[in-house]
Amino acid sequence: MGLGSWMEFILLSATFGKEKPDLAIYREALRLGHVNRPEEALHVGDHYENDFIGPRKLSMHSLLLDRTRTDVQGDPDSINDLRQIFDYLDN
Repeated sequence: MGLGSWMEFILLSATFGKEKPDLAIYREALRLGHVNRPEEALHVGDHYENDFIGPRKLSMHSLLLDRTRTDVQGDPDSINDLRQIFDYLDN
């Protein structure tokens, strides 16, 4: 799918010691990615609270990956296939 070229690091909660939706893990991801402005980062995940709402509390962009289209919560920033990330980034 080619997503690997977009990822510079992997941050594991077990290694870091904090779990989503603790804001510390998003801050650490920003630090590891050398991102000074959270609004320039995109977080993608399949859990509404942890992967969609959590990052937005720091002004990060987020996309909800909902392959079954059952947990969209009425928000337009959701995808059902990881390939749709490229369309989101193009806009």
